Amino acid sequence: MDLDFISDFFKKNIIVLVVCIFIFSGAFVFVYDEYKENQKNIISLYDLRSDFEKEKQDFEKYKIEINKSIYDERLALSNLKNEFEKEKNKEKLDLIDKRNLVEKREKALDERALDLEIKYNELRKSFDSDSAENALLISEKKKELDRLIAENNEKSKDIESLYKHFSEEALREKAENQIQELIAEFRVLGVDLSRRNECDEEGMKKYRQAQSILDQISAIANSQKVGAGYMQFIRSKSGGMVSVYSFGCN
Repeated sequence: MDLDFISDFFKKNIIVLVVCIFIFSGAFVFVYDEYKENQKNIISLYDLRSDFEKEKQDFEKYKIEINKSIYDERLALSNLKNEFEKEKNKEKLDLIDKRNLVEKREKALDERALDLEIKYNELRKSFDSDSAENALLISEKKKELDRLIAENNEKSKDIESLYKHFSEEALREKAENQIQELIAEFRVLGVDLSRRNECDEEGMKKYRQAQSILDQISAIANSQKVGAGYMQFIRSKSGGMVSVYSFGCN
């Protein structure tokens, strides 16, 4: 009885059953395709996350390089200031205006470093937003930071050149002061190097002192290249032929 009922049921509803089977088969295929698509999306998200982590690591390395560059610049400037102060104390020269110029350069470098730090903070905030649109912005910010670092390097070179110029100028000024003192000593002796009287013992002593002073003036003028005016003085005082008086000494 039950089997007949079931048989009759299938005969009467075979078309409905077939339609249901097709419908459920299509739904299953659709769900399976959606599942595969979701799996692909998950894999793609993992890849994006991996790329993001790599960019983050690169950014941290770049941050370390920036900090090292700033540290090196400050260390170089500190060494330059120490050398400048040592030279000033050693020679006791009036270099106030020159020191102000160096401090002005230092202030400019500090402003650059502050600007660099602000740029870095802006870049950090942009990076933390974790947006794909920030990729291009990060690249532009890196270029801007590279440009600022290059400008800082040029500023350091200018300061080194300025310090070298000031040192040479200070040495020339010191040399001129020494020469002026020696010229004053030479004139006090009142000796004519073109005439030498060997019979005058005191006169010969002054003669040798004057000759020694003239040699010192010549050496300083040649070593520091302080100008042709002192060389003219040396030639005029050394004379040409030297008259010697030594006959008939008692």
